[in-house]
Amino acid sequence: MATFSGVPDTLFIPLTARIYISKHFPDYFYDGKALELEEKIPASCFVKNNQCQHFANVSCFYNMDRIVKAFIEEHGACNIVNLGCGFETNYWRIHDERATFYELDLEEVIDKRKMVLGESERDILLPYSMFDRTWTKHIDQTKPSLLTARGVFEYFKNEDIVRLLKDIASILPNVEVVLDCPSSKALSYVNRYVKKTGNESARIYFFVDDEENFAKQTNARLLSSQTFYRQTRSVLHKGLNLYTKIAMRVVDRKRLGLVIHLRLLGRA
Repeated sequence: MATFSGVPDTLFIPLTARIYISKHFPDYFYDGKALELEEKIPASCFVKNNQCQHFANVSCFYNMDRIVKAFIEEHGACNIVNLGCGFETNYWRIHDERATFYELDLEEVIDKRKMVLGESERDILLPYSMFDRTWTKHIDQTKPSLLTARGVFEYFKNEDIVRLLKDIASILPNVEVVLDCPSSKALSYVNRYVKKTGNESARIYFFVDDEENFAKQTNARLLSSQTFYRQTRSVLHKGLNLYTKIAMRVVDRKRLGLVIHLRLLGRA
């Protein structure tokens, strides 16, 4: 049985969150493939009794899955490109034969992913940095593409992300992107915490306060923007502890985190 030996603990955070929510809130979000992987993950990687942290991760998957499904319904045959895929399992969650999924990440991550999750004709592994434009040569340009970026852009500066999206738009036709992002206020909160822990590798840089302006910077059209928990709070009525409920309201009211959907306009 393939295992996750040698994998950095940080790669487990979104995966273990999907496992927790799938077990405790399956009517809201269910990831059968993530549950299959539970026994392969070191017990030390599971965060205990932190419902709020798990929802902080899974709400983005929930929101992005809705956008991915709508994109497939609109376009039929299409590409879904997961930037910085890690152990993302939306290929199995969405399970739609009209879409070809491309999993893009650094070579060492892709090697481990292949051992544990495998590869298929419709779930193609690409061992590249998203900044290495070589990966775009492997995408079927006869089909429209939706790029997903969850928890990826935050570790790079705004100008790097703007340049990346413009470059992608100049290469790939008919492309959209959905991403999550903190506000500048949320970024400040996170980095103050990072400074206390001394883990400078966890410092984040990317933020969006004005999504219309960000769309303009990237030569894109803003299709939608939503706070992290708007849908989550409307779907879940029971089972949330008081701290999680309060945290969700605060994050949404102060717009500390957004999920943004853009259509890139660099090429017709």
